[in-house]
Amino acid sequence: MKTTHISRIGQAVVALSLTLAAAACDEKKTPEDTMGGNPKPLKMETIIFEPKVAQPGDTIVFTAIVTSTSPNVGEVPVMKWTANGGEFIEDDEFSVRWIAPTTPGIFGVTAKATNAANSVTSDADVFVGSARTLIDFDAGEITLIGAGPNFHFLRYSDILGAVDVSAYIDSVTSDAVDPLRADNVNVVYSPDGNLEAHQADSLLFGAFQRPRHVYIGNFATRALRGLTKDRANPLSNDHHQFGFPSFSPNSQLVAYQGWLQSWDDVAPDSFHVFVHDLALQQRTLVTYEHEEPRNFFPTFSTDGNWLTYISDPTHNGQWDLYGSPMTGNVVDGSLASLTRLTNTGGTLVTGQPNSFKNPVKAWNPVAAILAIVSSDGTLYLVETTATGSNVIDVPDPSNPRELVWSQSGALLAASTGTRIVTITSAGSVTERVVALAGDNLRDLAWSPNQTWLLYRVTRGGGSWFEVVDIGAAVLTAPLPVTVTATAGELAVYRGLMSMRPAWTASNQMIYTEFGLAPPFESPGVVSRDLSGLGN
Repeated sequence: MKTTHISRIGQAVVALSLTLAAAACDEKKTPEDTMGGNPKPLKMETIIFEPKVAQPGDTIVFTAIVTSTSPNVGEVPVMKWTANGGEFIEDDEFSVRWIAPTTPGIFGVTAKATNAANSVTSDADVFVGSARTLIDFDAGEITLIGAGPNFHFLRYSDILGAVDVSAYIDSVTSDAVDPLRADNVNVVYSPDGNLEAHQADSLLFGAFQRPRHVYIGNFATRALRGLTKDRANPLSNDHHQFGFPSFSPNSQLVAYQGWLQSWDDVAPDSFHVFVHDLALQQRTLVTYEHEEPRNFFPTFSTDGNWLTYISDPTHNGQWDLYGSPMTGNVVDGSLASLTRLTNTGGTLVTGQPNSFKNPVKAWNPVAAILAIVSSDGTLYLVETTATGSNVIDVPDPSNPRELVWSQSGALLAASTGTRIVTITSAGSVTERVVALAGDNLRDLAWSPNQTWLLYRVTRGGGSWFEVVDIGAAVLTAPLPVTVTATAGELAVYRGLMSMRPAWTASNQMIYTEFGLAPPFESPGVVSRDLSGLGN
């Protein structure tokens, strides 16, 4: 498998035998002038520079780290810098200043060091692209409206402990729907882009379990409409909880799960799947025939022929993916038609039904293939058919944290945090990036033409984005495309919302970044021009 490693540009060089930069003198000399004793061969360890990325016209300082196996007393190597764009203010020092071109692009820089023994060179690539701040703070989970540049995002307030669905349209930020003021949302958008669905915990206070409901937000009217009601026993401290909504491919149905409390606190609680027809204003209990319903996390297949959900219909703790067939907008929820779509040994989820975590999963946007990760870390590709499914077990990578399909559905990108791979729909795996020790690779996004894969690198207290060449045939190593920013509370926000970037049709990268404005712990939104990658 092809492997590339995170760019080491910008890292400190350790345990060097000899650094010759300090030996530079003001007078320019030739290798013959600087010979003292027996010259020793040179090595050029790397080129370091900061910032990692330039805006058009910016100045970057490049430093060549030149070493030798032993001191060359009195010798100062001759330096020469060249680049395929931009201008050097000086080109014959160990550290030089380079003025970036006024046009975006990838530019190669070469440093050459020469003494009487040998000449050595080192190359570095630098990306040039303009950036601007769109939103200062309290913003995350970016979802493009169409192909961009307008987008929806979630605004999170630490003070209120609440999330709202907002919009950025023609440089104006506003509420996309009436404020939710909810602290548990799982927002999803309809394929036609007109609606959003979310779950919202009640803001009632008390020691009892709050009710949770599913709402629909209409972007044209900005109105919210509740789809569920709490009909639990009013004498009980527990309440019904509905959540994890999902739209059908035609945007006309919303499926969701419901945790229904036992009326008498003796019989077991029920975990049902519902479908709401938005046009008919009609709710259907899909799992009505299940004797002790235990059904979770409904989603529609890409072709709209199946409503899938995780279930244990035999009540023996064997959790797998099941499907109820669909004809048009009608779901056949009968037990006779219920079809088991995976046979994982019952490991799709683990634990107790009231505390299940939604598995990492993603539907292929073109083919009816679901990528889903079981609780033991195994990745499965589930292709639904007219009568059931074909399942491909993809043991590598183990325990992916993120799954993102390319727009054509040809490749699935998966990140474990320490590795990024791509996977074909037939299960063929290609390793793309391996993290350096301590680094974390997350927040994946594809370029519109699917030749670049974008991801965030977190190292210590800093983070930046890089691209890896998937099919552009331009680079052999990952390339930073943003400057290093504070990592902030990335881990905290990932627990609240997605922190993935978006890549518009006009090759603008829209992403979250911390430290833009008070409060510095919250992320804002930045736009970076990636047209220089040649998409």
